Amino acid sequence: MIGFAKINGQDAYTTYGISFRPGTYAELLKAPKRKAGYEYNWGDEDGIETDPDEEPVFERQTYNLPIYLEADNEVQFYSRYNALRNFLLNAKEFNLDFLKMARRFKVRYADMSSFQNLTRINGNNKVGCYITIQLTDDYPTDTFAIV
Repeated sequence: MIGFAKINGQDAYTTYGISFRPGTYAELLKAPKRKAGYEYNWGDEDGIETDPDEEPVFERQTYNLPIYLEADNEVQFYSRYNALRNFLLNAKEFNLDFLKMARRFKVRYADMSSFQNLTRINGNNKVGCYITIQLTDDYPTDTFAIV
């Protein structure tokens, strides 16, 4: 999975052993939820009064990204996991680039909502785990080019 995604300009697989699992694009391509605008429900009229000229604004976007963290052995696994964990805990806003989409997401770490146990990969000595990382995006309508 080298060349699939970058985190602050570093290849996600080379640096952290991260591969993005099925469901990643489904998370990233969801449209944001619109915030409620002006509404008034007159008791003696049909429907609800709204402002037809009001510009739409949107909620913060939340992504639950399913990832797979892989390493050649347990020592490398813990090194990669700790590097990823330290990065997420200390980063403020960071760039997450998906190269095939030609799209940059400016996100913040919110939660590691799941961690499935460290396991050996059948047929070789590799070690890996499944993780779901929750990221938030305060620019849900902006499209940033990868520079």
